[in-house]
Amino acid sequence: VDPSAAVRSEYLTYVIRTPGGRTVRGVMEQEDTGAVTIVDSSFQKTRIARSDIRSMEVAPESLMPEDLLNALNPQELRDLFRYLQQESP
Repeated sequence: VDPSAAVRSEYLTYVIRTPGGRTVRGVMEQEDTGAVTIVDSSFQKTRIARSDIRSMEVAPESLMPEDLLNALNPQELRDLFRYLQQESP
């Protein structure tokens, strides 16, 4: 309902800026001493060398879009929550 209310650590959104002015935003998939790999909301992976990172910070909001439930009518919303509350077999 509110994607940014509580974001688990593995889904934190990072904002990386390069010295050339490029901004990459996404979830960190991999990190090592030489580079980081970010996956954006279109599932595109971008690997950025640490030497090309001017700044890297955690964004306060989730990568998941807000207001996704607004397109549903009241019955569809009830059906969705009923489905989500069911125990899996």
